[in-house]
Amino acid sequence: MVIGLDFGACQSVLSINLFFMEKNLSSVPSATGRAKNQFLLFFSGSLLLGSLLTSCADHLSPSPAPGVQTLTTGLLAPLGVEADAAGRVWVAEAGTAKNDGRVSILNNGTVVPAITGFDSRLFLGDVDGISHLLSANGLLYILHSNGKLYKANVASYKIGDPPLLANDLPFEDIGAFVIAQTA
Repeated sequence: MVIGLDFGACQSVLSINLFFMEKNLSSVPSATGRAKNQFLLFFSGSLLLGSLLTSCADHLSPSPAPGVQTLTTGLLAPLGVEADAAGRVWVAEAGTAKNDGRVSILNNGTVVPAITGFDSRLFLGDVDGISHLLSANGLLYILHSNGKLYKANVASYKIGDPPLLANDLPFEDIGAFVIAQTA
């Protein structure tokens, strides 16, 4: 199955890369002022260019290909798509910049909101809000551009259950989460 989505910006990934750039710059050995400034400029420019070239690759829509099938319509700025172990297809929808971001399940062509109430706003002309999803061990990890990584226990969630509320979900700072994984 080919799914192509071309919505939203890459602020979350870029902010993570910029966070690591700041952290790494503090460990640069002392050097002469000019040499250090040149190194910092080269390092930061390289990191930013690499981020721009690679971090948004999953946002590109592939060229139409034979056999591509439309699963549904009516999504609100979809970006992240994830299938869980039960075969459910989850979609992160950034919303319409009216704090209406949500995570939905695609059910036989119908969009079923499963988690609602995520912040969404307009940023540089694009809707900014939730983006990427990951399903693991009954949990759905939801990345938001505000720097939060939400965790939703969806193991027992069924179509027809009332939607979970974003404000009720536990979350952690994505920067702290990433650093904890590398420690």
